[in-house]
Amino acid sequence: LQTHPIAPKRPRLHILWFLVAIAALLAAGVGSLLLYSRYSSSGRLAAIRTAGDPISIADLAPKPVPAEDNAAVYLAAAAVRLDSFEKDQYRFTQSPEGKAYQAAYDRGESASPEQIAAMRAILDIYSDVDAKLQQAAACDAYASPLDYSLPPDRFSAAALDSWTNSRSVARFITWQMEVAIAEGRTEDAVKLGIRLLKLARMYGAEPTISASLFILAVYTGAAPRLYDSLASGDVSADLHQQLDDELAKCISSLGSDAALKSERAYNIDAVRSQFGALANLPIGWPPRSQLAGVLDFYDRMFSQPGGSFANPNGTVTMDSMLAPALRAWFDAKNRTVATLRSLRIYNAMQEFAETNGREANGLANLALPAGDTVDSFSGKSLILKKTDDGWLVYSVGRDGKDDGGDFKDLKDYGVGPRKRAK
Repeated sequence: LQTHPIAPKRPRLHILWFLVAIAALLAAGVGSLLLYSRYSSSGRLAAIRTAGDPISIADLAPKPVPAEDNAAVYLAAAAVRLDSFEKDQYRFTQSPEGKAYQAAYDRGESASPEQIAAMRAILDIYSDVDAKLQQAAACDAYASPLDYSLPPDRFSAAALDSWTNSRSVARFITWQMEVAIAEGRTEDAVKLGIRLLKLARMYGAEPTISASLFILAVYTGAAPRLYDSLASGDVSADLHQQLDDELAKCISSLGSDAALKSERAYNIDAVRSQFGALANLPIGWPPRSQLAGVLDFYDRMFSQPGGSFANPNGTVTMDSMLAPALRAWFDAKNRTVATLRSLRIYNAMQEFAETNGREANGLANLALPAGDTVDSFSGKSLILKKTDDGWLVYSVGRDGKDDGGDFKDLKDYGVGPRKRAK
């Protein structure tokens, strides 16, 4: 038999077409992923910036303000001395006199002359701090001196000093108010309270919700002291109006979403700083998912502020990281708004009584915008109650139940006589 070499088999044409089709589909898929990634990350970031909102810490840097017109400059200059005051104040609180003062305050009683004298002696050491705070409050601008070119972790560490400084300012001024009340200087106490509100509002220019939480605490601490000041005696109609104007500005500033936008910018920068260019890789890559998760989360927050923390996509990675802090911030902001609105109502009621020689019959007698008498939790009017010790003005709080103005156990939020702390 004659033999012949076996010829190699040629690939069939349909197999070649199949491989070509697969390659085309893969190319199209990769291209689609890249386009989708660009739309869902770079494109979305560009849209945020086009809207005039920040997408990085650098974008949060304030416009320059002359030093002599910048409240932040005077507040920063007072920081070291405020630290010293806090140490002296702490030593007082640990002394027998200080403990007796706190116990009396908790019982709703006035401080003794000896306690007030001890507090005044400490305040007198820091008259330079008082001068700096007066200069800061006289300014109309606040431009934070923070270095906005720092990476996220170092920026937060640097910003913490500024945030805690706001708390020191509050402690200093509330002590001044306490001494003024005890000495019968009602108008001075109210003026100091107005100064504290304005400085807190200025500190509100600091970025991120972490800074905002410090400011909310200052507001809620200032409100009861201002109530005590107003309850301690009559003040002029002009001073009532100054307080009302400042409260209106504070409440309005809390309605802004500037803190939330700055928090989004910080988190965007944190992801990009951690992963760099990897954050822009196609969907499915963990870094890309982190950035998309941040953007998706804040889209929900802006579309339904504080209303829903449920993720419709079912993913929980970014939500588990971001939602708890945002939920706490929204609740704190609602509590603070309710408290400041309550104080605004009480101020208007005091002015009405001093002007007309009789108590107001209710909210209808007060010349306040209807929206600023609404409970931010229930959506109904804030509650007014006359007690033997004085007026209570309050919100029902998150549970929606009227607990009679129970501020000590944080069931209701508002202002009232100090004896309600029993």
